[in-house]
Amino acid sequence: MDKNLPQRMIMQTGDWPDADCYRVACDCHHHDHDLDVWIEVESDQEVNEITLTFYKELYTPVWESGFNRFREAFRILFTGSTRVAGTIIMKRDVAQNLLDNIQRSISRLEKQDGPDSKC
Repeated sequence: MDKNLPQRMIMQTGDWPDADCYRVACDCHHHDHDLDVWIEVESDQEVNEITLTFYKELYTPVWESGFNRFREAFRILFTGSTRVAGTIIMKRDVAQNLLDNIQRSISRLEKQDGPDSKC
């Protein structure tokens, strides 16, 4: 992939000394389906780790027929959790662009931390 070409469907939204942030657009072009990605590299004497955090707006079928709001409320009340899922649609080149951005961010952030901080 040519690094000089614009990266389709991916926009860098933040650039800090220890983190990079990207917004990945869903191929359906609906902004509610976009994915926000934070890439953080943390390294010291004891810990060398990379943290990928994905933020996505999720929906529950609360108002759909057949969904029992009371049963779901009790599940949350007694277990403290519920299940939700989200999907982002990407073409192959967009997925490859995301992987390339993750690799590039890790390399850049490792260089800033010094040569002995390999994650």
